[in-house]
Amino acid sequence: MADLYQAVTTNVIAIFLIAISAVIAVWTGYFARFLHSKPSLSHDKRIYFPYIIYTSFISLWILSNAYFQSSLLIERGDIVAVNIALAANIFSGLAFIFAYLFSCRITSKKRQF
Repeated sequence: MADLYQAVTTNVIAIFLIAISAVIAVWTGYFARFLHSKPSLSHDKRIYFPYIIYTSFISLWILSNAYFQSSLLIERGDIVAVNIALAANIFSGLAFIFAYLFSCRITSKKRQF
């Protein structure tokens, strides 16, 4: 029990980030299921596909950053840290790309554009 307490207290920020990532992943799944289950929506549902991918990559980015707030950073080697950092940067870049694509799709649906 003392080991569990020590693991939790030394990794509070990592646990918090994992919880945030899980909430975002659940929201993304709920949103995707909602769009799929409502064929009667009057607008084009394909416009939200980049949003779903964007939120997925945000969740992965937060999850990969949780590694750097945990004790795993000390326990694992440098190569693992470099690979996780590369993955975090790729997830971040892809999230911004899909956020830009989503904003372009949203603005293209306005009548003035």
